[in-house]
Amino acid sequence: MVNKEVGTDLNQIEMVVVAVNKLGATVQEVTANCLGTADKSKSADNTIVTAELLVKEQRHLLTNFVNKSSINDH
Repeated sequence: MVNKEVGTDLNQIEMVVVAVNKLGATVQEVTANCLGTADKSKSADNTIVTAELLVKEQRHLLTNFVNKSSINDH
């Protein structure tokens, strides 16, 4: 009877260990996915900032061009 209970307990412990190991792998996968997403988000943010700076620069250049054209017209 004791051997059967010990065997049952060992089986339960083994199942818990397997579940914890699977959970650990899952947590690592989620963490890796989150880090990858964060990197992509940071990259996208950097691209947006660069694009905004380029648009501002082009707007400034265009404004200067228009202003110079207006001055030359008078």
